[in-house]
Amino acid sequence: NKYPQTPYKNKILYFIGMSYFENGQYVEALGHFQSVLKESSESPYYWPMRMAVAESYSQLKQEESALSELSAIERDSRSGALGIQARFRRGDVYFKKKNYDLAKEEYAKAIKMNPTNTQDSANAYFNTAEADFRMKNYKDALESFKSFIKKFPEHPHASYAMNRVASLLEILGAPKDKVLAAYLESFYRYRGTPGSYISKLKVNSMRFEAMKPKEVETVVKEANLELPIDKVDQVDTLLKLNLADGFLKRGEFQKSLDIYARFYKENLNSEHLPLFKDRIFKVLTEKMNQELSKDPMTAIQTHLKYKDTWLKGNPRVDTEIYLGKAYEKLNLLDDAATHYFNAHQKLKALSPENEVRRKLFEENFTEDSLNLRLAKVNLSADELKKSSENIASIKHPESFSGEEKIEYNMIMAEVSEKEAHYDTAIDQLKKLTEAWKGKANLLVEPYLRISKIYDQEKNRAQALLWSEKALDLVNTSKNVTEDFKIEVVRDLMKFAADLNYRNGSGDRAIQIYRTLLDKFVDSKTPSASLKYKLGKIYFDRGQIKEAEKVWADLKSETDGTLWAKMAEENILQVKWADKFKRYVGRKPAAVENR
Repeated sequence: NKYPQTPYKNKILYFIGMSYFENGQYVEALGHFQSVLKESSESPYYWPMRMAVAESYSQLKQEESALSELSAIERDSRSGALGIQARFRRGDVYFKKKNYDLAKEEYAKAIKMNPTNTQDSANAYFNTAEADFRMKNYKDALESFKSFIKKFPEHPHASYAMNRVASLLEILGAPKDKVLAAYLESFYRYRGTPGSYISKLKVNSMRFEAMKPKEVETVVKEANLELPIDKVDQVDTLLKLNLADGFLKRGEFQKSLDIYARFYKENLNSEHLPLFKDRIFKVLTEKMNQELSKDPMTAIQTHLKYKDTWLKGNPRVDTEIYLGKAYEKLNLLDDAATHYFNAHQKLKALSPENEVRRKLFEENFTEDSLNLRLAKVNLSADELKKSSENIASIKHPESFSGEEKIEYNMIMAEVSEKEAHYDTAIDQLKKLTEAWKGKANLLVEPYLRISKIYDQEKNRAQALLWSEKALDLVNTSKNVTEDFKIEVVRDLMKFAADLNYRNGSGDRAIQIYRTLLDKFVDSKTPSASLKYKLGKIYFDRGQIKEAEKVWADLKSETDGTLWAKMAEENILQVKWADKFKRYVGRKPAAVENR
């Protein structure tokens, strides 16, 4: 303004506009350039300013204006080399708009029209590969990044390309040593670059789980000290992600959550917020899953603590299922059913793309798995009709895991039994036992169930046969407590003893009860009812002294008061009967004197 005739005027006006642009003030840059261009058609900075106008439009998401400006620059023969650059920049506009198909198409046209223009085509090759990566065309992306590295080995983006190659090998399921080798090559080959730094982060992340605490401390310290100065925002984001992911792998959930949450709070305008929110959902879900196996109540408390903050809006299906399982384990069946239902609704609402994503990043619970859980919960809550409907909705039971198949067949059998479809119940269980021949740990429960159903049908011979088959599996096991659920063994022996006694095999019933009391009952297990029943067998057979021996310590049992009283009444009744017999059997004195 002070020196309007200065020969540096055009250069200074260009610098002013570019200063706005470099500071991200795109509206001001656009206004400045448009004003200057009206009077600067002969300026040597005319075409660079036109290019800056197009880029400002693109940054302001006015893509049509940006494309129109680039096309005008390309068509004008006076634009020279910038006309060729404008052709390549058309692809950049579509790439920024996330229209990757059109971006690839534009880059391909630009390369075909200007095959020798390596300065501008490098960006086109890189972004073509990156477009494939973002569209999940992983195999195409891998080949494109490899091609970029061969064509432009010294390009500043080559280190990023090498890092992408390693990531793609990992995604495509390459052996771990091959993936590690690719990351190490990226680190050593391009040492000192941001891409190399990212690869080192990844290598350490892969080793994080096995590191000792002091080694973890050293790695974290180094990562912060070596953080590249250029492009700090992007690399700093990756640093935080990798460190938090590493702590997650180590099961240090709180450290992981703290990093994710701090980034989220401090970068509310970051484009990466959705990624960090997803990670927060993940860390809390995995925390709940680990707590589920140890203490279901802790998993529920974690959910209650975060449900209105970090878990708000959580779309994950597996979170709901873990919650359902926690409530199911605590026998809070209504709450369990609610969360299983919520999971079912989330599953049905997923788009095909989000369903693919769920299978990649969540535990892959299926609709059939959910129906199985609902069937179990509804059956436990005596909701027979609902349980039957859930079972009927299962389409591919053959895809269940071994444990799920057990549940499926047991539920099928129990539902059929309660609906008085005994043949169907037995058929389901027998199919299961045939499939699991030789797997004793899986067979005891269905054998017992079959025996119980035959007993209900009053088929004495078959009931005894199947109970003995189950007992044989237990008796021939080298380590019963590891091979079988101890609750199932106790249930089997109680039922088998009672079944034998009701069917006139008192000796066998006594033998089973004795084994149960000697081997499978400890000081913490209520046993008064078992001792009473064993004594009652002796008592009913007239072996009163044996019965008294078994009943002698009933009063000392924690649950023995009522059973001791019943035993005492039995003994008193016998003693009274004996006394009464003696009294009745004596001859009256009057008769003897007569």
